[in-house]
Amino acid sequence: MRSTKSMSVMIVENNSMIRDAYVRLLRRDMPSVTFIECDSSTAAVSTVTADQPVLMVILNYDLAGGQSLKGLGVILRHYETVPVVLVDAPENAQIAVNALNSGASGYIVKSMRSECVLQSLRLVMLGEKYLPSFCAAGHALGAPEALGADGTVPGLGTPIGTLSPRRRQILTMVAAGAPNKVIARALSVHEVTVKSHLRVIFRTLGVNTRTQAARLAMCAGLGLPETSMVYDGHSAPPTESLH
Repeated sequence: MRSTKSMSVMIVENNSMIRDAYVRLLRRDMPSVTFIECDSSTAAVSTVTADQPVLMVILNYDLAGGQSLKGLGVILRHYETVPVVLVDAPENAQIAVNALNSGASGYIVKSMRSECVLQSLRLVMLGEKYLPSFCAAGHALGAPEALGADGTVPGLGTPIGTLSPRRRQILTMVAAGAPNKVIARALSVHEVTVKSHLRVIFRTLGVNTRTQAARLAMCAGLGLPETSMVYDGHSAPPTESLH
């Protein structure tokens, strides 16, 4: 019988309660994914994953070596093509920028709500890089090299503030992962109206895809809908703390 390799997400965290919280959070989006739990970077690189290709590594900031990022380097050398996200990190723009310049794909701080964490990890899984909105203030510290492949900071200097309240609301819902039909139902408008708004939003932001728009929204701090949304007839899952 031919074996089927299952995909996995590796969680490198020395606190078992926080590891469990990440597993619960991610299982919403990835019910068939296997979770590999490690309590150190050494354990992470010694874990055999041949039968469970790793989709993403979630790495505790302290286990990454703190500001030295030595542990991050170890992980990146071992999992060369796998995105690595630092979590439980301090709210420091310079450290965040250095982390992404060193190869990390995302930087998640301790104070982020679980829904924002989930949205950030979704962006990373789509091949994007994520920095929290406070890093926009770090533009003068070198942030332009950290985010975009073209050397620009997504969201910084873009005219999100010129969007109408309704279009900002739609952009926020896009960042939350809502499809057009769900946005239309939540706002009591036709889906074609949502599409029309999105065309204007994309043109205003200078983007071509929902992923690009979501990244800009996240960097601008539009990570969560302002009101409760309904997904396929069910309320959005409640927010839980990772700590």
